[in-house]
Amino acid sequence: MEEIFIQTEEQRAILESVRRFVEEEVTPRAAMLDSSPDPEDGFSWEIVEAADAFGLRTMALSEDYGGMGTDSLTTAMVVEELGKGDLGISVVFAQTLKIAQIMEKALNEEQKQRALIPFVEDPRAILSICITEPENASNYLVPYPSSFNTKAEKQGDGWVVNGMKHFISNSNRSRFFLVFVQTDKDKPFTEGSTCFLLERGHPGFTVGRVHDKMGERLANNSASTELQKRQLPDLKSKFHESQGGTFLEFQENTDFRVIEKLVKEQISKSQEKSYLKSDSLEKRIEDKFQKDEY
Repeated sequence: MEEIFIQTEEQRAILESVRRFVEEEVTPRAAMLDSSPDPEDGFSWEIVEAADAFGLRTMALSEDYGGMGTDSLTTAMVVEELGKGDLGISVVFAQTLKIAQIMEKALNEEQKQRALIPFVEDPRAILSICITEPENASNYLVPYPSSFNTKAEKQGDGWVVNGMKHFISNSNRSRFFLVFVQTDKDKPFTEGSTCFLLERGHPGFTVGRVHDKMGERLANNSASTELQKRQLPDLKSKFHESQGGTFLEFQENTDFRVIEKLVKEQISKSQEKSYLKSDSLEKRIEDKFQKDEY
């Protein structure tokens, strides 16, 4: 990591620890896992469990939930260091770190007991957010007049959901999912969507095949997650309903705005990719000196 981004000695210590974690837990496994014929076999629970023991899996949570309360910049730098060991591993934890923080800020107390506490206590728990569909993806960043094709209809005390999500990181392995669906058919999804909290194994919620993505084979990115006409309880599952503008502005925490989530997501994604330049350049320079070419 470039020194210009490191602002505190705590950040420096965290990054040095993550660097050692990558050297000890990720790099020795990455090449073998990446070479697996079946992309599902590229995923490593051993790395996830080691990250939990290290404290990395939950570091974005507050100390109240056993985390370190890392800010967006520190989290982004951690993601870049993970990417130097393997880009897929950086994807696994970039998603989990940001979604865990969203859950802490947005869930009510009953939902935290049902999802956040089990996430913290389970050393294998990772997370997914289901927004992208075959027809909808990054257009939520620049409010586009369309609606999700995954739709929910109110029935009694709950909702009946039907539809498909696509390209969902971690979905083949995640324990908890934040799933955005259309609940108001007359509005674009930036205004008429609702987010539901689901746990793996919910009846009718299935995960499709894993994509074989070059460079990210240690992350399981699924071709589809489907909800086929399944009933979701209203109070237990629904925790966000968009209200005319801010797609990810949570009702229960008015200080948590869409900009925080979006900026963090974009910083993390840019940091994931930047390792491809920084780490490869470092290795090329090192190789040149070892060959006495300078």
